[in-house]
Amino acid sequence: MFARISTISATLAIAITSVIFLAAAAEAQTVRYVASNGLNSNNCIRAAPCLTLQRGINRTPAGGELQILDSGFYGSDVIIDKSITISAVGVSATLGGIIVDAPGATVVLRGLLLNGTSAPGLSSGMAVEAAAVVHIVNCEIERFPGSGIVITALLAEVFISQTTARSNGLHGLLLLGSYGTKTIVNSRFENNGSSGIHISGPSRVMVEHSVSSHNGTRGLFVANSGFATISNSLFTFNNIGLENSDSILYSRKNNTLNRNVTETVGFITTLGGY
Repeated sequence: MFARISTISATLAIAITSVIFLAAAAEAQTVRYVASNGLNSNNCIRAAPCLTLQRGINRTPAGGELQILDSGFYGSDVIIDKSITISAVGVSATLGGIIVDAPGATVVLRGLLLNGTSAPGLSSGMAVEAAAVVHIVNCEIERFPGSGIVITALLAEVFISQTTARSNGLHGLLLLGSYGTKTIVNSRFENNGSSGIHISGPSRVMVEHSVSSHNGTRGLFVANSGFATISNSLFTFNNIGLENSDSILYSRKNNTLNRNVTETVGFITTLGGY
């Protein structure tokens, strides 16, 4: 009996070891790393991280994850051309701008600080030109001469959460001629030269629990057959709080407009709750 138990225990131990080994092997195949003391001559594994974000992106398999291990500066600009998750969790990862040009891809950007003073050649901080799905989570985009975030990807579904676009020369968020749903939650658009959120074209945009304040022209502007719904959000200290020009702008009766020079321009449709 004791021999049988020992045999079973040994078999379980081997099975558990195999599972751990396979999990580690799978991670090694899909996860890459960058660090402030890394080298671009490395292969971007955890024991030998790369230095710049672009090198890490290039070395990460499509559908994999690139993790930023510590605080630092990771390059003036990067181009993303495939499905990837880029994560900076618990560290301050600074870089210039990001261009997403990845048709059909799913891209997740988490915990990044984009600073225009680090990317003198770029107009905008984050440009989504082509993708299927993009998640922008807990990012900060500031001090670009153009707009903080620009979305032109034709059919992309974009989710922006816990993100701040501040002190950019034009708009905090600019959506141009882009179909597909854009969801903005728990985000801030502050002190931008023009609109906090500027929607031009047929995007369907939902803004919830967000703030647009101290922008040079408008808190939110929708034009050219755009469609926006706002809920539980604050628009304050802008020249115009909300403006609709030849579009549809739905406002639930739980938003706050306060201390804008002009609170609203154009027709706003109010919605009740269910």
